[in-house]
Amino acid sequence: MSEFRLRVRDVVSEILTRRLPELGGRVYRAREWPLQEGQTPALLVYGYQEEKTGPAVHGGETSYGISWILSVQVRVEGRSRDTPVVEQELEQLCQAVSLALLTAPELLGEGGLIERIDSVKTTLNIDARTGETALGQALVAFDMRWTETYRLPAEIGCAETTFHFRVIPPA
Repeated sequence: MSEFRLRVRDVVSEILTRRLPELGGRVYRAREWPLQEGQTPALLVYGYQEEKTGPAVHGGETSYGISWILSVQVRVEGRSRDTPVVEQELEQLCQAVSLALLTAPELLGEGGLIERIDSVKTTLNIDARTGETALGQALVAFDMRWTETYRLPAEIGCAETTFHFRVIPPA
């Protein structure tokens, strides 16, 4: 259900904006960075892969296990080509992103939007070759899980049918 995924992205963006004030509100929900030079650190929140497994049929309902990858892209920029400083800031932000989402009651736990996060994968990249400053980017991917249940359509009722058998004598 795409509306549910949109809601999860909205809640994740709100959590990160609230719990990471050092970003100055630079948490975006699109696939493009609306950034000008010097507007980092910043986060980009998006989902890119969903898999439905199952189904489990119970009565008139069918349930699917949902696995959805939600990504938080992190971007930091150094004031020079000093990559260790950029790497440290990138590592700290990735850790803060993970901690913010893994401990968010509005996302997980009783009354949370999703059932669980099965894994978190972080990939770091620092580019100091182009320009005068080092640019650090990371991708923190969360494998989120929940269940979706669909009501099966009512069966079409059949009218009563009568069969008449006619005896055919042997020839």
